[in-house]
Amino acid sequence: MMHDEFPSLVRALGINLEAPTIEKEPGRQAFGRFRNAEFRSRAAKEGPKLQAVEERDHKGRAYVAFIGGGGKTTLMMRFAVECLLAGFRVLVTTTTKIYVPSLKDFEVLLPYPSSAWPSTRFEAFCNSLVVLGGGIEESSTGLPKLTGMDPSALDAIWNDFPYDFVLVEADGAAGRPLKVHRPWEPVIPKQVTHVVCVVGADAVDAPASDSTLHTLAQASESWGLAEGDRLSFSVISEMIMGKNGARSKAPELAEFIPVINKVDDDATRRRVLPLVWELLLRGSRRVVLTSWGARDLVEVFTSVPSFSGPARRNTRIGAVILAAGASKRLGCPKPLLTFGGVTLIERSVRETLRSRADKVVVVTGHAHEAVEDLLTAKFRQDIASCRLQIAYEPRFEEGQSVSLKRGISRLDDEADGALLILADQPFITSGHLDALIRAYEGLPSSPGRIVVPVWRPEHKRGNPVLIGREFFGELMATKGDVGGREVLARHPEAVQTVNLGPETLWDIDTWEDYRTLLMPLFDLRVLIRGAGDLASGVAHRLHEAGLKVAMTEIGRPLVIRRTVAFAEAVFDGKTAVEGVSAVRVDHPDDIPELWARREIPVLVDPHLEYLQAIKPHVLVDATMAKRNLGTYRGMAPVVIALGPGFEAPREVDAVVETERGHYLGRVIYRGSARPDTGVPGAIAGYSSERLIRSPADGVFFSKVKIGDHVRSGDIVGYVGDERVTTGIAGVVRGLIHDGLEVWRGMKIGDVDPRDDPALCFSISDKARAVGGGVLEALLHLLFAEGRIREVKIDE
Repeated sequence: MMHDEFPSLVRALGINLEAPTIEKEPGRQAFGRFRNAEFRSRAAKEGPKLQAVEERDHKGRAYVAFIGGGGKTTLMMRFAVECLLAGFRVLVTTTTKIYVPSLKDFEVLLPYPSSAWPSTRFEAFCNSLVVLGGGIEESSTGLPKLTGMDPSALDAIWNDFPYDFVLVEADGAAGRPLKVHRPWEPVIPKQVTHVVCVVGADAVDAPASDSTLHTLAQASESWGLAEGDRLSFSVISEMIMGKNGARSKAPELAEFIPVINKVDDDATRRRVLPLVWELLLRGSRRVVLTSWGARDLVEVFTSVPSFSGPARRNTRIGAVILAAGASKRLGCPKPLLTFGGVTLIERSVRETLRSRADKVVVVTGHAHEAVEDLLTAKFRQDIASCRLQIAYEPRFEEGQSVSLKRGISRLDDEADGALLILADQPFITSGHLDALIRAYEGLPSSPGRIVVPVWRPEHKRGNPVLIGREFFGELMATKGDVGGREVLARHPEAVQTVNLGPETLWDIDTWEDYRTLLMPLFDLRVLIRGAGDLASGVAHRLHEAGLKVAMTEIGRPLVIRRTVAFAEAVFDGKTAVEGVSAVRVDHPDDIPELWARREIPVLVDPHLEYLQAIKPHVLVDATMAKRNLGTYRGMAPVVIALGPGFEAPREVDAVVETERGHYLGRVIYRGSARPDTGVPGAIAGYSSERLIRSPADGVFFSKVKIGDHVRSGDIVGYVGDERVTTGIAGVVRGLIHDGLEVWRGMKIGDVDPRDDPALCFSISDKARAVGGGVLEALLHLLFAEGRIREVKIDE
């Protein structure tokens, strides 16, 4: 079923209403999943991972944050009353400010004191709806307001007191229907199980202004919106589900539920349905529609709806593929250009035939005989069935308009609209075309229907475009090379945008375009800051994937695992790791020659003074300093960091987890890696024991080599007159370079208890996992996020 109607807002939000089982532990109130000591003992043994899972596996219990605008306080209070009437214990609170509810509506108002709060006071109201805050202050309207609680205090209350539902207003919108979050907003406790993001239906399709947005200034800064810009469903969906939207503010394990409020009549419902569809397509598991005041109007969608509107299943959309141009900037017929082993025209026709498009017309011009011969050979059956037609336009040099008119004139009379497709967009698929058709079907027929794909917060318009039949007459009257742009400019009220990704912007007009789209990986420049063993594992993986990799280091690297670290080239001039060579260079001018020889240049440049000379497309901070030493977004089109000390997207575009365990190699686009514990990861059961540390300040000289077998207590070197000994038996996995100054307690070596010398000369599983994470991150940011078009290959 596409959607269901619920009389209960609680059920609509997908929260299990099974009543909790209450048991008593000696001397305290127990509840829900925390009803006995068994969990406490398991949590003590299995740690925070178990706790995070258990805390979100509730039956009849939820910790819900309400954010956004559009009447969220009213919605939260309605939710609270429903829970109370169902027999559940409810706590309502805020991390910002809310007006104090009337005492006639709620059993008790309990401001939170500054001193420690005895649990007995809480237990006295275990069957009440409690409204909790940090205090009361007078607002500008003269009405009292409840001040916010500290999020960590609310987390403690959630864990330690017997409330089935803790409801938190975590945002303020000053009565506006749409909230644009500032960097510090919303204030959501970390342990919430659900985040409800409320949008007022009156914001959809409204102009951006101080009355529709809180705030317009932040919308301008974050999303490039100007006063008067239309808040289309694609704009609002980007604000909610986009990379820096409201969804990105929610805790990772919390369920995120968009709610469109104030859907008070059928006309409003029809207007917001395209927003419902867009939110579901962008990953929301459910979208809820509610009314401002009607308690029985709740509707939940869990899959893409079939929009009400004219001609749903019987909609007939034709397709016109424009392949007639002379390709003057390219210098050869574009449709016949090979991309991935297939010509552009063949790729375009194949994807269009796979879509819901009814009849497909290919308009040819320049090199028409070669194009027609190719299509006839490849699509003989489609031509025979008349689903595919080829129309030659002899006046193609007069501009795109004549080709467009030729194609429109060949469509069936029953066509409700036409997809206008350019033959030089190799990444457009049937999925893109079907998405445009679905969006078209969801629009009202008046004042006309035009669907345009857009991408990214600035909403750059792309292609193809779907234009309704009502505009065919105007298309037939266009002249020159403007195509359909003139019609779109005349009818902005009919234009609906759909976010379909960067592929809609990518076309081929020049050889540079072709080279950028076809072979970007082979020319991408990656600069890795640091050349230790982890950085070298990353460099090795990227180099083997075909990228051009360079590395920087300090003048005397303090690397331990020297046999698998390209930093050794700083000392020896050249080194190799698993068949990949690295060479020290003294100036960026020497780098291209090494890339041509498929070697990795290593430059002594600890402060990235040569950054502008190298001009990397991707910068990776792999110093493993556990803090940011000066790496930030903007230093390259893509900036990635390894391990703790960085926050994405505030400082860098992505962070890769380096801590051994379940999350090793995970890419983090929002947040930070796990904090440094100071305890190395365990190998064969040994952690800190396997490290060799300096016994004193001084200069280190070794007595053994990497790969040698040692016993516990063996001497591996000296710092001055002090002996350096091992703590366990095994094989020397790493040892700092001779002649380096060290300090007492400094890590200078590593013993591998697995006692296999071969492991000392191969990249570790950890480095390979982190390298895979970096490769994933740069591909995602360059291609899925569309930044490849910002890259200048020849710079």
